[in-house]
Amino acid sequence: GLLQIVYYSPADKSVNYSDDLIKKNEKQSPAALSALFFDNENNAWASSWHNLVYFSDAGSGKWERIRHDAVHRDGINSDFFWDAMQAKDGSIYIGGMYGLSVYNPTLSFYTVYQPTKDFTELKEFGNITGLVEDELGTLWFTASGLFSFDFKSGEYKNYPIPGGPNGRYVTHLAKIG
Repeated sequence: GLLQIVYYSPADKSVNYSDDLIKKNEKQSPAALSALFFDNENNAWASSWHNLVYFSDAGSGKWERIRHDAVHRDGINSDFFWDAMQAKDGSIYIGGMYGLSVYNPTLSFYTVYQPTKDFTELKEFGNITGLVEDELGTLWFTASGLFSFDFKSGEYKNYPIPGGPNGRYVTHLAKIG
């Protein structure tokens, strides 16, 4: 088919194809992906425009649904994400609609950070659309401005972008150097 995920497997040095997530999802209709991320173990994390988040274990290749549960705060923060990355310590950062989910695969736990509670002066935080970790381990992320979070100290910083509502929303973030 035309809608497929194409990825390279370093384990068996082959190119693999899958349309399970795109065509055979629980909403029973083709779904384009908003984000696709592979961690250091070659596990796949995907988010679709149908507000469905999936995880595929590199060993089995089977896709499993990850669900947001507003009652239980130890899960993913939303059923949609724009960006994900793996930090130096192995934690997976997932930037979603309601904040930042941090998953530590070694300890198997999720933590959800909600910047709107730390930046009460913001009228609108927006979705986290970009994530980068710097050399010191500080996480930089984008939404309605540029933000940093130091997990060691627990300190958030907001770097406002001048302009109106559309002029201050940052959509991508890249580390150079």
